[in-house]
Amino acid sequence: MNFDRLAPHYDWLEALTAGGLLQRVRTACLGELAGRRRILSAGEGHGRFAAACAARDAVWLVADFAVPAQGPARWRARAVHALMYAFFRGAVGLPARRLTPPDALLRWHGFERVREQTFNWGLLRAEVWRRG
Repeated sequence: MNFDRLAPHYDWLEALTAGGLLQRVRTACLGELAGRRRILSAGEGHGRFAAACAARDAVWLVADFAVPAQGPARWRARAVHALMYAFFRGAVGLPARRLTPPDALLRWHGFERVREQTFNWGLLRAEVWRRG
């Protein structure tokens, strides 16, 4: 798996497929996370979130794709996810075939979700987690 070939094209691909929506999701919760001195940014892509976050620091922010629990929104999200994973499998050799939400792992480490905001019929989510 190697994202180097895709990296130079990520900005325009994101703009083409999602406009500014993904950046809105990434930065949705930053306002309430002021006062932190350290940031760990993992798997967030090209770095625009890190630039926005540098002005504020996070407790634990999850900005990611999601699959709603039921109904047409779930079917739609599953179709979108299947297309995304197929694209990334072909483009960079991504072995994953589905999203693995970090919720259970965060809870196991003593974090509690204190804010959740969903976008685009639940396809995207922004969450703030704090240690309980």
